[in-house]
Amino acid sequence: GICGALSVVALRFSHYEEPAYRINFYFFLFAFAMTTPMTFININKSWKALSTGDILPLFMIGLIGFLYQLSFSYALKNAPARFLAPFL
Repeated sequence: GICGALSVVALRFSHYEEPAYRINFYFFLFAFAMTTPMTFININKSWKALSTGDILPLFMIGLIGFLYQLSFSYALKNAPARFLAPFL
């Protein structure tokens, strides 16, 4: 909850200088940097090769997440954060 609140406030203030695509790039870069080390902690015990049936749902999850973040960024640009915070 705290991270979500911080991201809403950061999004609201960053729209004064940054476009929405750059903000999304930073969000996804930060998420990638935070989750990549966790992938390699127990790689021998937890690694499983992806099948072709697994790749499409993962791609769709990433695409929907990107579209959600983009629409939320545009919404925060035009509306106060206190009205949009319940949509998190």
